[in-house]
Amino acid sequence: MNPLLQTLLGPLVELVGRFIPDPEKKAAAQVELLRMAQAGELAQLDAATKLALAQIEVAKVDAAGQSPMQRNGRPFILWVCGCALAFDTLAKPLILYGAALAGHPLPPMPNLSSEQLYSLLFGVLGLGTLRTVEKVKGSA
Repeated sequence: MNPLLQTLLGPLVELVGRFIPDPEKKAAAQVELLRMAQAGELAQLDAATKLALAQIEVAKVDAAGQSPMQRNGRPFILWVCGCALAFDTLAKPLILYGAALAGHPLPPMPNLSSEQLYSLLFGVLGLGTLRTVEKVKGSA
């Protein structure tokens, strides 16, 4: 549940309890408040699911396209990102280490922006890291 909503829900339920003296009506009002909060959560989850399904449909259409540019666009971007990340995280450090051991100075090697590469990669794959971060932190 949304932390802000969770924070506000307790005082709202208590406030309802103060203004409605009848125990049955008070319980019904509190249940209705909880139901409304849950409905908002389900609407957000439904919207996220619909967005993911739309992304899958776009990927299917791209993969079935007649044009080689359309069909191979996503794989090309994935290969470029994969190669760039492999170079930046594996090959470059090993080359620099090997050159230093051999005593050969190397000219400066290009610095690839891993942050931009990961953003592009996650966008192409349809992955949202923000939602993952929210889940890890325990917030909605």
